[in-house]
Amino acid sequence: MKKSILLFLAVGGLLAVGGSAIGLRWAANQKPDFYKTALAEAPPRAVRQEAAREFAEQTAQLVRDLQYSQTWEQEFTQAQVNGWLAEELPERYGDRIPRGVSDPRVQFVDGLVRIGFQLKSKRFEGIVSLDLRPSVPEPNRLAISVESLYAGLLPLAPVSFIDDVSKQLDKYEVEHEWQVADGHHVLLITVVPNRGDRPILEELVVDDETLRIAGHRELPATITMRSNADAPRRL
Repeated sequence: MKKSILLFLAVGGLLAVGGSAIGLRWAANQKPDFYKTALAEAPPRAVRQEAAREFAEQTAQLVRDLQYSQTWEQEFTQAQVNGWLAEELPERYGDRIPRGVSDPRVQFVDGLVRIGFQLKSKRFEGIVSLDLRPSVPEPNRLAISVESLYAGLLPLAPVSFIDDVSKQLDKYEVEHEWQVADGHHVLLITVVPNRGDRPILEELVVDDETLRIAGHRELPATITMRSNADAPRRL
């Protein structure tokens, strides 16, 4: 009798563990709605390539404006970014994509940048998605609030990747810190260019399907002093 009970409990335990594992695997592979839509309603490749070309051209123009223009502004569309992620990123920069990451897509909506991608590793295989809310609280100070982080349908704590993000930023000597505000982890990045006439980030706005950034270029103190000295004096 005891053996039968023990056998029954053992079998029940195995079934429960197996069912939980299957359930977790199913939950991890569920896609958020925006990600499913981005993949299912992707335009033809020719359209994606044109969008990717536009994104690359506008990015190059932004770099030129940062170097030579007194003020600068650029707007990117969701279609342009997703076109570039689908066509250019894997083709030209595949070696820079983190191992196991594929098919990244974004959505711009209501001040949020939603990001989703496939992740395959020894510990996890499924869809990772996160909602980020960027803002510029002061010139050259970028704040990125992590509103949510999911592995499929399973919520994750942002602390699980904070160290990895910080290591990457430290690698490129990006000044940053983490804070907690309104229950969300917030990454604060200070933009510190080396040039004297440095670009100053003033605005970053996320609207429906668009992301716009704007700012100006700060002239070196020597140029400003010289300009004032050369200015005609009033008699």
